[in-house]
Amino acid sequence: MLYLLHGTDEFTCAEELGKLKQKLGDPTVVSLNTTVLDGRKVTLAALIQACDALPFMAKRRLVIVEGFWSRFEAAESGKAKEKPPKAAATDTALVKGLKEYLLRLPETTGLVFVESRSLHKGNPAFSAVPVDQKQVAYVKEFNPPEEGELGRWVERRMKAKGGEIMPQAAQELARSTGGDLRQLDQEMDKLWAYANFARPVNLSPVDIEVSQ
Repeated sequence: MLYLLHGTDEFTCAEELGKLKQKLGDPTVVSLNTTVLDGRKVTLAALIQACDALPFMAKRRLVIVEGFWSRFEAAESGKAKEKPPKAAATDTALVKGLKEYLLRLPETTGLVFVESRSLHKGNPAFSAVPVDQKQVAYVKEFNPPEEGELGRWVERRMKAKGGEIMPQAAQELARSTGGDLRQLDQEMDKLWAYANFARPVNLSPVDIEVSQ
């Protein structure tokens, strides 16, 4: 199956990758069935070789390609993202070859393209990856919540952990961490543990001190 994960929310994207790895089964064989390739310089032959390899002591394997489709994007301008540049002949041939190979991607391989930026809608990724065929492709964009939505994000996140945090405390925690989602998640774990995994996290000085 194909996966295209793109966007600037590295934390949530990393969690999605973690879920894919969990599906491989026994954690002791995950590393044996996971290949990570540098998409900025990977060749089609190397990518095919990795994808065609059979899984070891598992039903499936993952091939993670980082930054492959970003090479077809122009640099970010100061105001808005520019359109993708015209691809060089070698890149055009690479995309064509990859598109043809994806039609015969082994069922035992999960091919994951990870991009640390949101791809422009004109990026060739969206023509190479059959996004209209949900049974063989999964495309998701990960963007961090807006500043005004961080408090609600904290509340939802705490609820998913089985806990509760009061709205004011959620807003204060979001403000104190500067919007770093990974740090926010770590601080929530500390506060929830301090609350004995039972009482709601409030805005008391003790609670806030625990997170610092």
